[in-house]
Amino acid sequence: MEHFVGLDVATLKTAVCVVDREGEIVFETEVETDPLIIAEILKPWARTLRGLGHEAGALAPWLHTGLLEAGLPTSCLETRHVRASLGAQRNKTDRNDARGIAQLMRTGWFSAIHMKSRDCYRIRLILVHRRTLKRKFLDIENTIRHSLKVFGIKLGLVSRGKLGDAVMAAVAGDTLLEGLCGAMLAAREALWAQVERLDRLVGELAGGDEVCRRFMGIPGVGPITALTFKTAIETPGRFTKSRDVGAYLGLTPRRWQSGDSDGHNGAISRRGDGEVRTLLYEAAQSMLTRSGTWSTLKAWGMAQAKRSGHKKAVTAMARRLASIMHAMWRDGTVFEFAPGKWAPDWEPSPSNPGKPKRDRSKPQKNDDLSADEKPPKAPRQRPPQGVTPQIIALVQSSKRTLPARQLGKIKAALAALDPKLRDEAIAAASKPMTLKRRGKPPKAGPAITAPTA
Repeated sequence: MEHFVGLDVATLKTAVCVVDREGEIVFETEVETDPLIIAEILKPWARTLRGLGHEAGALAPWLHTGLLEAGLPTSCLETRHVRASLGAQRNKTDRNDARGIAQLMRTGWFSAIHMKSRDCYRIRLILVHRRTLKRKFLDIENTIRHSLKVFGIKLGLVSRGKLGDAVMAAVAGDTLLEGLCGAMLAAREALWAQVERLDRLVGELAGGDEVCRRFMGIPGVGPITALTFKTAIETPGRFTKSRDVGAYLGLTPRRWQSGDSDGHNGAISRRGDGEVRTLLYEAAQSMLTRSGTWSTLKAWGMAQAKRSGHKKAVTAMARRLASIMHAMWRDGTVFEFAPGKWAPDWEPSPSNPGKPKRDRSKPQKNDDLSADEKPPKAPRQRPPQGVTPQIIALVQSSKRTLPARQLGKIKAALAALDPKLRDEAIAAASKPMTLKRRGKPPKAGPAITAPTA
């Protein structure tokens, strides 16, 4: 005889249901939420127990660990699957939920989630508390700014360090506003001091972890992003392929298909850890717009932005960044800005997480040659004389769809040139030009030929 157990966990009480292989209810009760008490009442079925399931929740890590230590075959069920399975019930009660979870364990129609270790949850708790403190800090700051607008006080662009002085100077002379704003500013300063304290703690944890140091070698990835990604994955062996990490974090396009309908609007699924997804998006945004270091990943993102738009390109870069970070963790490698660029034995450090310094001790190219023997530098290519950048830009812009009036100006500008300079301008304009524009590239328009004299 085989038995299966379903638990509907609440803060104070837990509903317990035991069923056999045929689905008949053997035992039902409600006990205090404690793994030792639950293990005690399940002793009569300890030898025949084949599965015990409970839904993921706030108490799930503590309860799951205690039941495993008691020797029970425990599985933590994915919340969305349980909700979809139990949605057909006429009445939702704790007792009926426990019965439904027991039937799920009997049929095997469930998806078990990975339960993280206690140390991993400790690190995640630091990140969660830091995020909470910073959000409250920003809430207080925005409340001060918004409340003063009632009296016509607009602070404008004020740095974070000078906001307190600006507020007190703006409300000077009003006793009530001085007292209220002083209390809010005092709370704001206290919160910011604790945020900085947790920032130092996060920096120490990331700097002391070898995997996080390698993650911080990627442009745009800092200590918070590195620690958050590491604690979200915890074990790289969970994924057989690195590209599965993007789907796990909800960065892949969702799809809804039924019969002849195939709804696919390009929006991502947004499943998984939303905090990791947000930080990866910010890291990709920083790499694409703020980082001055060029890499093959950034070049790929720039091409995506020109073809599909900036936001879709950043999302695609975040998905690829998740795959790259997982592969680096699994293989023990560092981020390569280009194939074969920078030695693979280079290891980033907390003080130098970016580009390594050049090793001056190694011989460089042409170091053994004298100044006369070294090859001359290639002359800088300049536009021909008389061909101004404005004329070249006009000719290049003629390759796009333009109004007839603007095309007439281009023809007039070309006709004003000498024949030789006109040919040189057209030749210079035929070279490819990189356009720093958002959105899709413009459609090709009619080519402009040199007007005849």
